[in-house]
Amino acid sequence: MSSNSDQQSAALEKELKSWRGFLLWLGFTVLIAIITVTEFQFGYMSEFRTLFRGFVLGMTLTTLFQKWQVYCLAKKQAAKLF
Repeated sequence: MSSNSDQQSAALEKELKSWRGFLLWLGFTVLIAIITVTEFQFGYMSEFRTLFRGFVLGMTLTTLFQKWQVYCLAKKQAAKLF
């Protein structure tokens, strides 16, 4: 019986960690987007910086999507145990 309880608590802990990871990357992505928009509005963006910032923003969005998938998978696994 305690084995099932241990599995449930481990699944919930995994879900919580994946949710924290998602929120961390969401904040990082929003921060980069705000900096990019601000620099673009004030004309500080050179061609190289624009390409580099686009690459960084694309990578953070990709990672954000992956973190969301991990969270959804952890949530499904936790739901199966209950």
